[in-house]
Amino acid sequence: MRFVARSTKLQLVMSDYFLSDPFEDEKPLSSDELTRFRTLAGLSRSELEKRVGINRGRVRAIENGYLRLHRWESAKVKRLLLEVMETRGRQIAECLRAGGSARAQGSESSSP
Repeated sequence: MRFVARSTKLQLVMSDYFLSDPFEDEKPLSSDELTRFRTLAGLSRSELEKRVGINRGRVRAIENGYLRLHRWESAKVKRLLLEVMETRGRQIAECLRAGGSARAQGSESSSP
């Protein structure tokens, strides 16, 4: 019985360690931070809501200061925004290496 109890405890400790969220101890994003990071990532409010899996209109309410992100939402949002920004950074680097410009997708040059 002792071995079973110890292995069960070890399993609980291990699962807690591996399933813990690296962002759980951080404070949730503020409304201003959410707006800045979402804009930097190039996502609309509705795109962010769909990709994170939160209710429609929630990002707008958070950005306008009516609601706050829960810790779990903030962790998902941070993770997603970091992934999107990393991908965009790679795309820009590839474009620059190929001799292209670093303009955002769909943007038009103002010079002739």
